[in-house]
Amino acid sequence: MMKKSAFLINTARGKVVDEKALAKALTNHEIKAAAVDVIEDETTEESPLFALDNTMITPHAAFVSEDSFYNARKIALEQLVQHLSKNQRPSHLVNQNVMQ
Repeated sequence: MMKKSAFLINTARGKVVDEKALAKALTNHEIKAAAVDVIEDETTEESPLFALDNTMITPHAAFVSEDSFYNARKIALEQLVQHLSKNQRPSHLVNQNVMQ
């Protein structure tokens, strides 16, 4: 149902995408390309996607960089200071029930 010019991108979970169906669609040029950072079985390299030129596979850690580590620490410390010194609710707080 996708256009032939479509790119499929999966960064969620490997089993979200039927790899055999995706490989078939890519081989038959039913879609243009795919980029994934997860595959169904990450303990092996037996996915049919590895053999395709129109597929990019990256580790499920593509975000890792010096900048990402720096930014994560910076944001965490800013949130801590925001709460402890200003008694404010941290803006990146995921579980809103923690600070009621």
